[in-house]
Amino acid sequence: MSRVYIDEECKMCTSYGKWISSKNLNIDLNAQINLTPEEIELDTLVYEKDGSKYYFSDAVIQSISDIGGVYNFVKIIPGTRVTPNSESTIMSASVFSPVSTWP
Repeated sequence: MSRVYIDEECKMCTSYGKWISSKNLNIDLNAQINLTPEEIELDTLVYEKDGSKYYFSDAVIQSISDIGGVYNFVKIIPGTRVTPNSESTIMSASVFSPVSTWP
């Protein structure tokens, strides 16, 4: 089962969590407090699937794509990227590297 970790004090995060868990019954909704202190410090949505964790917009893209059907198209939007990061590499530069689509 996949997991989405949200900040329960954030209305947008809570709304997204309710929406994604209503679309994908294989997603378990969790509070951000269940993450490591380093992950909590990031103050972002975290999506966990098959032992990989996704952060920031990657978490949104991957979790929406995993709904399936027409939602798979979210991965082909220009400029999107999805790179899983393990807990051991969360603070590495690759997690924070911007993806530029501007020439």
